[in-house]
Amino acid sequence: MQLSPKTHQKIMDLCQLCLEVFKQPLDGAAVVAAVSLHADQLLSVRVFESQVHQDVNLFSWLEHQALQTEINHWLTENDINGLGNQFSTMAQQKQFIRGLIQLGLAESALSCIGRGQQRKDDNQLMLLRGLAMSAMGMPEAAAECFQTVALIATEDHQAYFYLANEYMKLGKHALALKAFDDAIACRPDLPGAWHNKGITYYQLENFEQAIPLFEKATILAPDNIGSWINLSKCYLAIKQPQTALLTLKNAIILHENHPELDKTIGIIYKQLGDDDSAIYHLNSAINKTPNEIELYQVRAEVLMKLKNYDLALADIEFLNTIEPYDSECCCLKFEALFALQRYREAESCFYFLVGINPLAYSRYEQELNTIRQHLQIPSCQKL
Repeated sequence: MQLSPKTHQKIMDLCQLCLEVFKQPLDGAAVVAAVSLHADQLLSVRVFESQVHQDVNLFSWLEHQALQTEINHWLTENDINGLGNQFSTMAQQKQFIRGLIQLGLAESALSCIGRGQQRKDDNQLMLLRGLAMSAMGMPEAAAECFQTVALIATEDHQAYFYLANEYMKLGKHALALKAFDDAIACRPDLPGAWHNKGITYYQLENFEQAIPLFEKATILAPDNIGSWINLSKCYLAIKQPQTALLTLKNAIILHENHPELDKTIGIIYKQLGDDDSAIYHLNSAINKTPNEIELYQVRAEVLMKLKNYDLALADIEFLNTIEPYDSECCCLKFEALFALQRYREAESCFYFLVGINPLAYSRYEQELNTIRQHLQIPSCQKL
């Protein structure tokens, strides 16, 4: 299998990491050949078992699995394991483990730490164990590692910060807020803790509480575009679009092509009633992030206001293929069909809509009467 540029780069980065840590190079060409061969074998098994069309996501996954397997094999061959036999210092071991995690090779990082508990007393290794588990999608196990460190090293802001992030993943917002408070108490100048605490309140739709937290994050790290964007979204959520737009200008200065900008600006202009500007930015956002489903409904709503019913209907029908039972989307579809005078389709859509949301009957009773007149349906006919 011809490896992707991303996997090639990851192998080159791994070679550089080995050179920095072990002071000797890793044979990059040999790794590329081994990973390519192993990926081919995995693909052959996959095709034999499923006989289905393979897409780019599958190839990416197979490459990652092959790379992970080959690295684990190399670690075993060179006796690089939890006992740290090939590391001259603990700092060297931690540098290598941290590098593996950053490269997305969390399973190999765990092998270097040791899957047993022989290093449970080393707080830094326990933190790295937690980060590896977090990267592998194991938030409960990761939280346990960070909690262990927090109980021992009560002044370690990293443990509280990482713990709070895992609680966020688990939807344990109250525990996340408490852990962020502990991290901030240890390091009041830590912008990430203020920012992520703001995210927690944003997830809870407590936008007023989130605003001062994002503001603090922008003061501590004015170059962090995410804090400016999230602060703008909070103002948008509380119906202050002018303030949201003014806030977003700081983000535009930092990174005018950031994928979140067009989306947020489009929604701001929609709220301001500047529909033409809204459409311009929403089109740009969809071109950059075509898989962000929310954007299609927002654009459809603006297109309806602009009386571009055909274009609106195209967005709505696309959304229908993904979530056919979404009540608001069905309302938009009915309104578009009615506006286009496609009364037979509108009638069918109406009955489907009422099945989802019975309150729609009274909302569209006047339109239904118009449909009946055009289709010559007796007005006494009931649903």
